[in-house]
Amino acid sequence: MQESTDVRFEVAAADQLPDGRACHLRESDGRIRVAVRPTHGKRTRELCDQLNELHATILGQARWVQTSGEPDRVEGSPQGLGFAKCSWQLVSPDKLPHGHLCMPVEFEKNFTWLIREDCASPELCAEMTAYLDRIVGDGLWRQRWAR
Repeated sequence: MQESTDVRFEVAAADQLPDGRACHLRESDGRIRVAVRPTHGKRTRELCDQLNELHATILGQARWVQTSGEPDRVEGSPQGLGFAKCSWQLVSPDKLPHGHLCMPVEFEKNFTWLIREDCASPELCAEMTAYLDRIVGDGLWRQRWAR
């Protein structure tokens, strides 16, 4: 198992993403890169910055590991294996601490990203949740709850 080392969200130019997609996730060697189309929320760059900062904290605690590095494995459809649940959920600004555009809520076998509703589109949340259904739900990345 490869310890997770880095997750990076970045604002992408329209021509860097497949047509009609709000985001595109690439994964290899303990790293994830997510390109986000800027038209899918206000303050996209700031949201990416906050997601990067929070992921660095989570990964710095070595709570996640990559189970293997098969190429293009995240592109497959979720298999529904049920290892854990992970999703992006839109919430009103009053549900987050002042100045925060996102916040993780993590329990054993469950991880939810609360995303401020004016900072991401429902399409972006649905696409990220589909990626996470594949990555986390199918056990491509596993949570190390007890160490």
